[in-house]
Amino acid sequence: MIKHSKRITSSTEASADSFTDVNPGNICELAMKILPKEDIDHHESDLYIRKTPESPKLINKMEHKDCGLLTTFRSNIAPHDIWYELPFCYNPWWAEKLGNR
Repeated sequence: MIKHSKRITSSTEASADSFTDVNPGNICELAMKILPKEDIDHHESDLYIRKTPESPKLINKMEHKDCGLLTTFRSNIAPHDIWYELPFCYNPWWAEKLGNR
């Protein structure tokens, strides 16, 4: 189950524009701060982020996005949205698997 940070709703609401260091190691945490929970999903360690008006802003700031880690796919489930797939980037899965090593 994905645990989301409480989204900020004031006039100083966080957005992808406010992030300067976006990388595969922190994109999951940053996405949880700015995107609704229904726009984030995962399968084991693979992170899925729905393509929305806000999500490309975050994805485009990610370092190493052109190294083959990032792909997109169209969901087989209606409404057949486009999702970003980021293998190995769902940190809560790793935290559970590795524990407190």
